[in-house]
Amino acid sequence: MMTNTIVLLLFLVGLDSVLGSVVNRYYHIIESHMTWVDAQTYCRSSGFIDLATVYSQTDAFDMDLMHFYAWLGPYRTDPNSTWLFYPEDSASNFQTWAPGEPQEHDLCTVAHYPDRLAYGTSCDSPHFAYCEYTTYSERHEKHYTALAFVPQTMTWSEATEHCTPHREDLWTDHVGSTSVRVANFPVWIGLYREGETWSWSTAETEYRHWDDEEPSAGNCVTIASLTKKMSTKNCSSLYPFTCFSDNLILVKENKTWEEALEHCRSFWMYPYNHYYIHSGLVSVQPGEDHAYMRLRVREATTEKVWVGLRFLVDQWRWVNGVDMLFSDLPECPVEQQRCGALSANSNSSTLEPMDCLETNNFLCYI
Repeated sequence: MMTNTIVLLLFLVGLDSVLGSVVNRYYHIIESHMTWVDAQTYCRSSGFIDLATVYSQTDAFDMDLMHFYAWLGPYRTDPNSTWLFYPEDSASNFQTWAPGEPQEHDLCTVAHYPDRLAYGTSCDSPHFAYCEYTTYSERHEKHYTALAFVPQTMTWSEATEHCTPHREDLWTDHVGSTSVRVANFPVWIGLYREGETWSWSTAETEYRHWDDEEPSAGNCVTIASLTKKMSTKNCSSLYPFTCFSDNLILVKENKTWEEALEHCRSFWMYPYNHYYIHSGLVSVQPGEDHAYMRLRVREATTEKVWVGLRFLVDQWRWVNGVDMLFSDLPECPVEQQRCGALSANSNSSTLEPMDCLETNNFLCYI
């Protein structure tokens, strides 16, 4: 009997070898400007989990949010006319057209950053803007052109109206050729307020990193693209947003623990972008990992959800080899209670030993 158990242990652990958490969250910047509610709907209907939930400072600084469109001066009055510049004496902010741009019906121009390629678009679309101005260097006795980023959502006409009065009175840049101010702009995340209560769109986390004098009057929250500080905004304002996804798959099929293990590991057989996917029953770590798992199993159709926990050779083990950090599991479980499950009830705070022959939904990782 002991020999069979050891063979099973080698089979289970030998296929996987990882040291830390196997859970990964991915944040995706969506450059279209929407209201908070429309952004939430987009995330949920487009294959993401929801608007971004931020669990830690690491999550925040892992977000690559520096992708955006900003208005530029080139425009035309109709699809058959030539491109003009606004203001008329400014052409320095014209970018190289992206392949296939502009389209026949486009009348105004945005630049995409960081690649700095120009795209034609409708003049009524909502975007940020760059204002161009001229500064004079007494040292060099020369005028220089600079660009100032405006983190406000505007149409093209609103942008030109905003920029024109301030062409000589924006910010003072260092002396040099055409320069671009670093862009720090608001991006919707999933935090919002109802009355006095703060909630996330779909999550459980107490993470907050407020900017100075925040939170203020607004009931929906943005994160700054550069500083990653949070601010409240009017929920009807238009901003880009970030959705999040992860590498977990909740399988809503009822299987025994070993059947679930085999099902999860079958994912590795399918090539993805010329790589083979590595997968298995998920392991869980206390704290942030555990809180996130409880979120992900809420949609299970069984009360318990199998994870990759198994009692083998006198101790509880994660079958993918990660460290066992839970200390409240029974040291010597009865024979029928030697597989681990996570409760789909969000009030449960621990892992539970169960009969391996019971059938449950299960959570895989890739």
